[in-house]
Amino acid sequence: MPDLASPAQARCLVSNTTPLIALTAATGGLDVLRHLYQRVVVPLEVADEVRAGGPKAFGVDVFNAAAHWLEIQPGPVVLQPFVEDRKPNSGGTDQAWLCDMRADGWSLDDKRQPLLALNPAKALGEADQAKNNLPDVLVRWRLKEGAERQRSRTEQSFCVPQAEIAGNGFDLSINRYKEVVHDAVEHVPPKEILARLAALEAEIQAGMESLEGMLH
Repeated sequence: MPDLASPAQARCLVSNTTPLIALTAATGGLDVLRHLYQRVVVPLEVADEVRAGGPKAFGVDVFNAAAHWLEIQPGPVVLQPFVEDRKPNSGGTDQAWLCDMRADGWSLDDKRQPLLALNPAKALGEADQAKNNLPDVLVRWRLKEGAERQRSRTEQSFCVPQAEIAGNGFDLSINRYKEVVHDAVEHVPPKEILARLAALEAEIQAGMESLEGMLH
C-alpha cells in the first residue's frame, strides 16, 4: 500500500467508517473530502464495513459512486510502519489522540433523521451532546497538542504515548487504553440477609396464624 506517513502526503486523510456515513447523511455525498484533501485513503476493513449491509444499505450507493477517487486499499492496513514513522521531528507526533465519539447527530435507524439542528447556533449542552457529539469532538481535536495531553484516561478523549501503542501491538482501540472507574458497591453480609429473611418469615407465619384464628 502507499506510504501514508510520507511528509509529501501532508493533506492525506485516512478515514474510518463513521465520518463517511455522517458526511453522507449530512450533505448527501463525500465531495467535501475531495476538496479538502489531496488523498482520501479508505482501509479495506472500512470499505467492507460500509458495504456490509448490501447495495441498498444507507450510504453504499454514495460510497461506490466515489470509489474512482477514493483510495480504497486492496489489503488490510498494517499500522506498525505508519505509527513508527510518525516521529516528532518529521512532522509527526509521539502521542496518539484517541476519542470515543458517541453520537453524530443522526438517528441510528435506516432513515437517518437529524436529531438536532444541522448547524447549531450555540454550544451544545450535555443533553444535546448525547445526540450530537461531533462539535465537541472537533474542539477536542484542535486541542490535541495542548490541553488534551493532560486529560485522564477515564475521560472521553485522551492521548497515549507512541511507545505504549507499540507495546500493545499497535492496537488503536480506545478501550485498550481507557480506564474504567467502577463505583464502590456495599454488599450486605450474608448472615444479616438470612436474619432478615428469618424475621420476615416469622412475621408471615404470625399473620397466617392470626388469620386462621379468625376463621375458627
